[in-house]
Amino acid sequence: QMPIYKNQDTNTWYVICWFTDWKGERKQKCKRGFPTKRAAADWERQFLLQKQANIDMTLESFIKLYEKDVKPKLKLNTWLTKENIIQKKILPYLGTTFLVMALSLIFSLLLATITVIGNLGKNRFFRAVARGYITLMRCVPPIVLLFVVYYGAPHLVRGIFGVDINQLNAIYFAIFALSLLHGAGMSEMMRGAYGAVEKGQREAAVSIGLSPFQAFYRIVFPQAFVIALPTLGNTIVSLLKDGALAYSIGVIDITGQASYLISMNLGGYVLETYLALALIYWILSLITQKCFGALENKLRKG
Repeated sequence: QMPIYKNQDTNTWYVICWFTDWKGERKQKCKRGFPTKRAAADWERQFLLQKQANIDMTLESFIKLYEKDVKPKLKLNTWLTKENIIQKKILPYLGTTFLVMALSLIFSLLLATITVIGNLGKNRFFRAVARGYITLMRCVPPIVLLFVVYYGAPHLVRGIFGVDINQLNAIYFAIFALSLLHGAGMSEMMRGAYGAVEKGQREAAVSIGLSPFQAFYRIVFPQAFVIALPTLGNTIVSLLKDGALAYSIGVIDITGQASYLISMNLGGYVLETYLALALIYWILSLITQKCFGALENKLRKG
């Protein structure tokens, strides 16, 4: 890879080409200026590709080839559309994104249920633990929690159980961290929805012979579910977007694959790749919101 740097005075990006003389000393051979970093990265990437295909190609012959054939194609065709990168290289990893979101959602709901039971219970110890957990998760940024889980959990498990989990796939740590993070928010969602149902309805259900569990399952839960549905939809969208952070610990989902493609292209096409990624997340979030909106309208009418 050839050095690329920017001259702050002229606001020009330069690619520096080097050659090795008969003494083995590396000397500068050519310095070419470009108006943008993308243009410099395109030139550098094409030079390396052509050099790999034809090892005897000289810099002068490549410059003629670049000006005559390569440069016009780069202007007429973008990398994403020309090579169909979205469909072939990014969308196949959408399954990993959905897997992280779905498993994190399931475990978040389980953890939220346990937390809300402790928070609404009469035991002071469990109530204090539940509220402490909620407060802690509210104050920790998602990326920090992800790193703490990824780097700290193996030491904790090894110290307590003597088991080495360093070899586990990074996706397990991402799911665990996201479950911890969103379990706290979902517990508050459940608590608010439960409290929104009038207490007199529960008492009336018990008074006519229903058990407390039957009163909750038949009377309270259907109403609380409809109340919590909009917040649940927003939480799932947040979970989908927060799952993109998993690439920072090595999970190859659509965000991780997009970053990998950028690095493979020597830093080129950054804007196009991330705009395509933003479009994918926008479509997924829009579909999720529309589905939950339709479900809410149907349940309210029913």
